Amino acid sequence: PETLTSINNMGALLESQGRLAEAEPFREEALETSRRVLGNEHPNTLTFINNMGSLLQSQGQTTEAEPYYRESLETSRRVLGDEHPRTLIVISNLALLLADAGNGAQALEFADEAVELGRRAIGAEHWLLGNFLGKRGRALEELGRFAEAAAVMEEGYAVLVAQLGEEHEQTTRVVGYIA
Repeated sequence: PETLTSINNMGALLESQGRLAEAEPFREEALETSRRVLGNEHPNTLTFINNMGSLLQSQGQTTEAEPYYRESLETSRRVLGDEHPRTLIVISNLALLLADAGNGAQALEFADEAVELGRRAIGAEHWLLGNFLGKRGRALEELGRFAEAAAVMEEGYAVLVAQLGEEHEQTTRVVGYIA
């Protein structure tokens, strides 16, 4: 597990530096090793599946990323439950992917689910809810509902600023959605 964490962390570091192609082999190795050592239903494996989807999405490979998110979501729902924070993160990530792929209607369904479950499970003041609201706004934007999108994104921004501050990566990401 320590080696697995180190491999994953190297992928995360490279990814954070924008070195996405270099990060991919580390993310793949972490995922495959986790599947083999911990099994497909282990929470770490589910995170690594989600991470692989995120990396592919960052590279603009939405078609390739979607099966990873869907696998992670299906297994997370079964193993962790709908209201577990890891499940909620995958739901919102899938919403953003679908919005980026031009499927605003389906993106909004997942985004609405993440926000609704998030409010109930983690509360209206949790920083993750701010993230979910930002992704809901992105789905609304994809549907051309710009005024509603801006209001939702501003609500998410307010939660993130209150919980994490203006300079945090999560906050600036929502600012990017608003822009």
